Amino acid sequence: MEANIAEPETLGRNVREARQALGWSTMELATKASLNVDIVTKLERSSDCSSNDLEQISRALGIPPAILKPGEHQDESNKPPSKRIKWAPAIITTGFMLVLIKLMLPSLL
Repeated sequence: MEANIAEPETLGRNVREARQALGWSTMELATKASLNVDIVTKLERSSDCSSNDLEQISRALGIPPAILKPGEHQDESNKPPSKRIKWAPAIITTGFMLVLIKLMLPSLL
């Protein structure tokens, strides 16, 4: 019986997980980042992109590049999977709550 080994953290994996958490296709991310879809696809597969492309992608996702880059943030690899922070859902939830507050605030005043 083989052990199921998790994919190591990579820039491409982090971008893909953030994109999927937003429910976006690679085409949607590419459009929002003003990039060719081939650049996004290549990044997700090989973690290869220019710093300018990464900046545009991170801006479109609403996540700082340092969080997307592996090893650039606090090492969480020693934590069990259930304790690891998943940034994309947390950021999306926070953004959603801010939008709700902004929409509801005028009716409360």
